[in-house]
Amino acid sequence: MSGATTKIGEPPQFPVITFKNVGNPERGLALKTKEVFRTIVSLPIHPDRIVESVGQETEVTELSTEPLDPALFEVPKNFRKVSEIRRAPVVPYWTRMRGWLDYYWVRLKRAI
Repeated sequence: MSGATTKIGEPPQFPVITFKNVGNPERGLALKTKEVFRTIVSLPIHPDRIVESVGQETEVTELSTEPLDPALFEVPKNFRKVSEIRRAPVVPYWTRMRGWLDYYWVRLKRAI
């Protein structure tokens, strides 16, 4: 989320997001990764201050050459095959209709 102040009649100014890759890409197994976000904040009390925040950090804590247990790759008995995975739930028609009716009822009560 971001915000900016503009003069009346001017179009809003949206921040430009840029990415910078430093150096050559690494090869092999990453033992530690860290996502850092840098934001330049321009406030009267802190002009052009850079704020850093860590997004995600991952670290490998154990490496092994032992073979994995074959049970890790078995499909559990209660799993079933589906034709598709729905990302959003299917809301029944009457539930949606009741939601709209409630919305308009509240608007009507506020208007009276």
